[in-house]
Amino acid sequence: MEKVIVAAANGFIGQHLVLKLSEKYDVITLTRRPIEIKGASKNVIWDGKKLDFWCNEIEGSLAFINLTGKSVNCKWTEANKKAILDSRVEITELIAKAIAKSKEPPKVWINASGVSIYKETFGDLQTESSKEMADDFLADVTKKWEEACFSSPAQVRKVAMRTSVVLGNDGGSFPIMRKLTGFFLGGKLGSGKQFFSWIHIDDYCKIITDQIIPNEKINGPVNMAAPESVTNAEFMRSLRKAMGKPFGIPTPKFLLKIGASIIGTEPSLVLKSTCVVSEVLKQNEHVFLYPQVDSALEELIGRTRG
Repeated sequence: MEKVIVAAANGFIGQHLVLKLSEKYDVITLTRRPIEIKGASKNVIWDGKKLDFWCNEIEGSLAFINLTGKSVNCKWTEANKKAILDSRVEITELIAKAIAKSKEPPKVWINASGVSIYKETFGDLQTESSKEMADDFLADVTKKWEEACFSSPAQVRKVAMRTSVVLGNDGGSFPIMRKLTGFFLGGKLGSGKQFFSWIHIDDYCKIITDQIIPNEKINGPVNMAAPESVTNAEFMRSLRKAMGKPFGIPTPKFLLKIGASIIGTEPSLVLKSTCVVSEVLKQNEHVFLYPQVDSALEELIGRTRG
Protein backbone atom coordinates (compact mmCIF):
# COMPACT_ATOMS: atom_id res chain seq x y z
CA MET A 1 0.00 0.00 0.00
CA GLU A 2 1.20 3.52 -0.75
CA LYS A 3 2.12 5.66 2.23
CA VAL A 4 0.25 8.79 3.34
CA ILE A 5 1.47 10.99 6.21
CA VAL A 6 -0.95 13.01 8.34
CA ALA A 7 0.41 15.70 10.70
CA ALA A 8 -1.75 16.63 13.71
CA ALA A 9 -3.86 13.54 13.15
CA ASN A 10 -5.15 13.42 16.74
CA GLY A 11 -7.82 16.12 16.28
CA PHE A 12 -11.47 15.72 15.34
CA ILE A 13 -10.89 16.00 11.58
CA GLY A 14 -7.60 14.09 11.67
CA GLN A 15 -9.04 11.00 13.34
CA HIS A 16 -11.88 10.75 10.81
CA LEU A 17 -9.47 11.32 7.94
CA VAL A 18 -6.96 8.69 9.09
CA LEU A 19 -9.69 6.07 9.35
CA LYS A 20 -10.94 6.87 5.83
CA LEU A 21 -7.43 6.95 4.36
CA SER A 22 -6.61 3.58 5.91
CA GLU A 23 -9.12 1.95 3.53
CA LYS A 24 -6.71 2.65 0.64
CA TYR A 25 -3.34 3.62 2.10
CA ASP A 26 -0.73 2.89 4.72
CA VAL A 27 -1.20 5.86 7.08
CA ILE A 28 1.62 7.31 9.20
CA THR A 29 0.62 9.92 11.78
CA LEU A 30 2.71 12.74 13.28
CA THR A 31 1.72 13.96 16.74
CA ARG A 32 3.39 15.81 19.62
CA ARG A 33 2.69 13.02 22.11
CA PRO A 34 2.32 9.25 21.84
CA ILE A 35 -1.20 8.32 20.85
CA GLU A 36 -2.92 5.40 19.15
CA ILE A 37 -5.05 6.59 16.24
CA LYS A 38 -7.48 4.11 14.73
CA GLY A 39 -6.46 3.24 11.18
CA ALA A 40 -2.83 4.37 11.49
CA SER A 41 -0.12 1.76 11.04
CA LYS A 42 2.47 3.87 12.82
CA ASN A 43 2.61 7.00 15.00
CA VAL A 44 5.74 9.17 14.95
CA ILE A 45 6.48 11.87 17.53
CA TRP A 46 7.53 15.31 16.30
CA ASP A 47 7.65 18.74 17.90
CA GLY A 48 6.83 20.74 14.79
CA LYS A 49 9.90 22.88 15.38
CA LYS A 50 12.93 21.07 13.98
CA LEU A 51 13.96 18.66 11.28
CA ASP A 52 14.78 15.28 12.80
CA PHE A 53 13.93 11.59 12.37
CA TRP A 54 10.30 12.25 11.38
CA CYS A 55 11.61 13.53 8.04
CA ASN A 56 12.56 9.95 7.12
CA GLU A 57 8.87 9.11 6.81
CA ILE A 58 8.52 11.57 3.93
CA GLU A 59 10.73 9.49 1.64
CA GLY A 60 8.70 7.65 -0.97
CA SER A 61 5.33 8.78 0.39
CA LEU A 62 2.34 9.43 -1.84
CA ALA A 63 0.96 12.38 0.13
CA PHE A 64 1.79 14.61 3.08
CA ILE A 65 -1.29 16.11 4.77
CA ASN A 66 -0.76 18.95 7.26
CA LEU A 67 -3.66 19.73 9.63
CA THR A 68 -1.69 21.61 12.29
CA GLY A 69 -2.83 24.90 13.80
CA LYS A 70 -4.04 26.24 17.14
CA SER A 71 -7.83 26.46 17.30
CA VAL A 72 -9.24 29.90 16.48
CA ASN A 73 -12.08 29.21 18.93
CA CYS A 74 -10.52 31.27 21.69
CA LYS A 75 -10.31 34.89 22.85
CA TRP A 76 -8.10 36.75 20.42
CA THR A 77 -5.61 38.21 22.86
CA GLU A 78 -2.27 39.29 21.44
CA ALA A 79 -0.70 36.09 22.82
CA ASN A 80 -3.38 33.88 21.24
CA LYS A 81 -3.16 35.73 17.92
CA LYS A 82 0.56 35.08 17.82
CA ALA A 83 0.02 31.39 18.66
CA ILE A 84 -2.68 31.05 15.96
CA LEU A 85 -0.36 32.55 13.34
CA ASP A 86 2.87 30.83 14.40
CA SER A 87 1.29 27.39 14.75
CA ARG A 88 0.28 27.57 11.11
CA VAL A 89 3.04 29.47 9.34
CA GLU A 90 6.10 28.17 11.19
CA ILE A 91 5.10 24.51 10.94
CA THR A 92 4.19 24.90 7.27
CA GLU A 93 7.62 26.45 6.64
CA LEU A 94 9.22 23.52 8.47
CA ILE A 95 7.35 21.00 6.32
CA ALA A 96 8.42 22.93 3.21
CA LYS A 97 12.07 22.55 4.24
CA ALA A 98 11.64 18.85 4.94
CA ILE A 99 9.99 18.17 1.59
CA ALA A 100 12.55 20.29 -0.28
CA LYS A 101 15.38 18.26 1.30
CA SER A 102 13.72 14.93 0.57
CA LYS A 103 15.38 12.65 -1.98
CA GLU A 104 12.05 11.05 -2.87
CA PRO A 105 9.38 13.65 -1.96
CA PRO A 106 5.64 13.00 -1.77
CA LYS A 107 3.61 13.27 -4.96
CA VAL A 108 1.32 15.84 -3.33
CA TRP A 109 1.49 18.13 -0.32
CA ILE A 110 -1.96 18.94 1.09
CA ASN A 111 -2.06 21.83 3.57
CA ALA A 112 -4.98 23.00 5.68
CA SER A 113 -6.34 26.50 5.10
CA GLY A 114 -9.64 28.32 5.67
CA VAL A 115 -12.54 30.05 3.91
CA SER A 116 -11.90 33.00 6.22
CA ILE A 117 -9.59 34.27 3.49
CA TYR A 118 -12.59 35.42 1.42
CA LYS A 119 -14.31 38.78 1.61
CA GLU A 120 -17.59 38.75 3.51
CA THR A 121 -20.60 38.48 1.21
CA PHE A 122 -24.34 38.04 1.70
CA GLY A 123 -25.24 35.81 -1.24
CA ASP A 124 -22.53 36.40 -3.83
CA LEU A 125 -20.78 33.05 -4.20
CA GLN A 126 -17.04 32.96 -3.57
CA THR A 127 -15.03 30.34 -5.47
CA GLU A 128 -11.34 29.50 -5.79
CA SER A 129 -11.07 32.04 -8.62
CA SER A 130 -12.50 34.92 -6.56
CA LYS A 131 -10.05 37.81 -6.29
CA GLU A 132 -11.55 39.86 -3.45
CA MET A 133 -10.09 38.75 -0.14
CA ALA A 134 -10.99 39.87 3.38
CA ASP A 135 -8.90 42.33 5.36
CA ASP A 136 -9.06 41.11 8.94
CA PHE A 137 -7.08 39.01 11.39
CA LEU A 138 -8.11 35.54 10.23
CA ALA A 139 -7.81 36.44 6.55
CA ASP A 140 -4.30 37.78 7.15
CA VAL A 141 -3.35 34.57 8.97
CA THR A 142 -4.74 32.45 6.12
CA LYS A 143 -2.91 34.45 3.44
CA LYS A 144 0.43 33.99 5.24
CA TRP A 145 -0.38 30.32 5.85
CA GLU A 146 -0.96 29.65 2.17
CA GLU A 147 2.05 31.73 1.14
CA ALA A 148 4.26 29.55 3.37
CA CYS A 149 3.08 26.56 1.35
CA PHE A 150 2.87 27.88 -2.20
CA SER A 151 6.06 29.97 -2.11
CA SER A 152 8.17 27.11 -0.76
CA PRO A 153 10.94 25.58 -2.92
CA ALA A 154 9.44 22.11 -2.56
CA GLN A 155 8.87 20.91 -6.14
CA VAL A 156 5.68 18.93 -5.57
CA ARG A 157 2.01 19.39 -6.34
CA LYS A 158 0.55 21.61 -3.60
CA VAL A 159 -3.08 21.95 -2.51
CA ALA A 160 -4.49 24.30 0.14
CA MET A 161 -7.77 23.06 1.63
CA ARG A 162 -9.84 26.19 2.32
CA THR A 163 -12.05 24.59 4.91
CA SER A 164 -15.53 25.74 5.90
CA VAL A 165 -17.28 24.62 9.11
CA VAL A 166 -16.91 20.84 9.31
CA LEU A 167 -19.99 19.12 10.72
CA GLY A 168 -19.48 16.03 12.85
CA ASN A 169 -20.94 14.64 16.05
CA ASP A 170 -17.67 14.21 17.90
CA GLY A 171 -15.85 17.49 17.43
CA GLY A 172 -15.89 21.03 16.12
CA SER A 173 -18.79 23.41 16.75
CA PHE A 174 -21.65 21.12 15.75
CA PRO A 175 -22.04 19.28 19.11
CA ILE A 176 -22.47 22.68 20.80
CA MET A 177 -25.12 23.77 18.28
CA ARG A 178 -26.87 20.44 18.71
CA LYS A 179 -26.87 20.75 22.49
CA LEU A 180 -28.21 24.31 22.46
CA THR A 181 -30.95 23.32 20.03
CA GLY A 182 -31.90 20.49 22.36
CA PHE A 183 -32.53 23.10 25.06
CA PHE A 184 -34.69 25.14 22.64
CA LEU A 185 -31.91 27.70 22.15
CA GLY A 186 -31.49 26.87 18.48
CA GLY A 187 -32.82 30.10 17.04
CA LYS A 188 -31.00 32.37 14.62
CA LEU A 189 -27.75 33.96 15.77
CA GLY A 190 -27.63 37.73 15.36
CA SER A 191 -29.64 38.79 12.32
CA GLY A 192 -29.53 35.25 10.94
CA LYS A 193 -28.89 36.75 7.50
CA GLN A 194 -25.19 35.90 7.51
CA PHE A 195 -24.33 33.01 5.21
CA PHE A 196 -22.93 29.80 6.61
CA SER A 197 -20.64 27.59 4.54
CA TRP A 198 -20.32 24.03 5.82
CA ILE A 199 -19.33 20.48 4.93
CA HIS A 200 -20.16 17.05 6.39
CA ILE A 201 -17.09 15.33 7.86
CA ASP A 202 -17.62 12.32 5.55
CA ASP A 203 -17.57 14.58 2.50
CA TYR A 204 -14.43 16.33 3.73
CA CYS A 205 -12.61 12.99 3.91
CA LYS A 206 -14.07 11.79 0.60
CA ILE A 207 -12.78 14.86 -1.26
CA ILE A 208 -9.25 14.11 -0.09
CA THR A 209 -9.32 10.39 -0.89
CA ASP A 210 -11.31 10.58 -4.15
CA GLN A 211 -10.13 13.87 -5.62
CA ILE A 212 -7.15 15.67 -4.12
CA ILE A 213 -4.77 12.74 -3.70
CA PRO A 214 -5.36 10.87 -6.99
CA ASN A 215 -6.29 13.78 -9.28
CA GLU A 216 -3.09 15.34 -10.61
CA LYS A 217 -5.08 18.13 -12.27
CA ILE A 218 -5.91 19.64 -8.88
CA ASN A 219 -3.40 22.28 -7.82
CA GLY A 220 -3.67 25.33 -5.59
CA PRO A 221 -6.66 26.19 -3.37
CA VAL A 222 -9.71 23.95 -3.04
CA ASN A 223 -12.80 25.11 -1.19
CA MET A 224 -13.83 22.36 1.20
CA ALA A 225 -17.49 23.31 1.29
CA ALA A 226 -20.81 21.76 0.32
CA PRO A 227 -22.45 23.03 -2.89
CA GLU A 228 -25.31 24.52 -0.85
CA SER A 229 -24.44 27.59 1.22
CA VAL A 230 -27.30 28.69 3.51
CA THR A 231 -28.01 31.55 5.89
CA ASN A 232 -27.61 31.04 9.61
CA ALA A 233 -31.39 31.27 10.04
CA GLU A 234 -31.90 28.55 7.40
CA PHE A 235 -29.26 26.32 8.96
CA MET A 236 -30.76 26.60 12.44
CA ARG A 237 -34.23 25.96 11.04
CA SER A 238 -32.96 22.76 9.37
CA LEU A 239 -31.25 21.69 12.60
CA ARG A 240 -34.44 22.20 14.62
CA LYS A 241 -36.35 20.17 12.04
CA ALA A 242 -33.83 17.31 12.17
CA MET A 243 -34.01 17.28 15.97
CA GLY A 244 -37.78 17.58 16.15
CA LYS A 245 -37.73 20.89 17.97
CA PRO A 246 -40.68 23.15 17.03
CA PHE A 247 -38.94 26.40 17.97
CA GLY A 248 -35.65 27.90 19.06
CA ILE A 249 -35.03 31.09 20.99
CA PRO A 250 -32.96 33.50 18.88
CA THR A 251 -29.79 35.10 20.24
CA PRO A 252 -29.42 38.81 19.40
CA LYS A 253 -26.02 40.20 18.47
CA PHE A 254 -25.39 41.96 21.79
CA LEU A 255 -26.03 38.76 23.76
CA LEU A 256 -23.72 36.84 21.45
CA LYS A 257 -20.94 39.30 22.20
CA ILE A 258 -21.53 39.01 25.94
CA GLY A 259 -21.67 35.22 25.77
CA ALA A 260 -18.53 35.04 23.65
CA SER A 261 -16.68 37.16 26.16
CA ILE A 262 -17.78 34.91 29.03
CA ILE A 263 -16.75 31.63 27.37
CA GLY A 264 -13.58 33.07 25.86
CA THR A 265 -14.22 33.08 22.12
CA GLU A 266 -14.85 35.56 19.31
CA PRO A 267 -18.37 36.51 18.12
CA SER A 268 -17.10 37.06 14.56
CA LEU A 269 -16.77 33.26 14.23
CA VAL A 270 -20.57 33.01 13.99
CA LEU A 271 -21.44 36.51 12.78
CA LYS A 272 -19.19 36.75 9.70
CA SER A 273 -21.03 35.86 6.50
CA THR A 274 -19.25 33.28 4.32
CA CYS A 275 -20.86 32.16 1.07
CA VAL A 276 -18.36 29.72 -0.40
CA VAL A 277 -18.61 26.87 -2.90
CA SER A 278 -16.02 24.93 -4.88
CA GLU A 279 -15.56 25.62 -8.58
CA VAL A 280 -12.67 23.13 -8.66
CA LEU A 281 -14.72 20.20 -7.37
CA LYS A 282 -17.57 21.01 -9.73
CA GLN A 283 -15.21 21.09 -12.72
CA ASN A 284 -13.88 17.67 -11.68
CA GLU A 285 -17.44 16.30 -11.34
CA HIS A 286 -17.10 15.46 -7.67
CA VAL A 287 -20.18 13.82 -6.18
CA PHE A 288 -21.04 14.82 -2.60
CA LEU A 289 -22.58 12.40 -0.16
CA TYR A 290 -24.49 15.23 1.51
CA PRO A 291 -24.89 18.16 -0.89
CA GLN A 292 -27.86 19.73 0.95
CA VAL A 293 -27.94 20.82 4.56
CA ASP A 294 -31.16 18.92 5.35
CA SER A 295 -29.70 15.55 4.33
CA ALA A 296 -26.43 16.26 6.19
CA LEU A 297 -28.17 17.19 9.42
CA GLU A 298 -30.64 14.32 9.22
CA GLU A 299 -27.74 11.87 8.88
CA LEU A 300 -25.79 13.35 11.79
CA ILE A 301 -28.80 13.55 14.13
CA GLY A 302 -29.91 10.07 13.05
CA ARG A 303 -26.49 8.73 13.98
CA THR A 304 -26.82 10.10 17.55
CA ARG A 305 -30.09 8.23 17.94
CA GLY A 306 -28.42 4.96 17.00
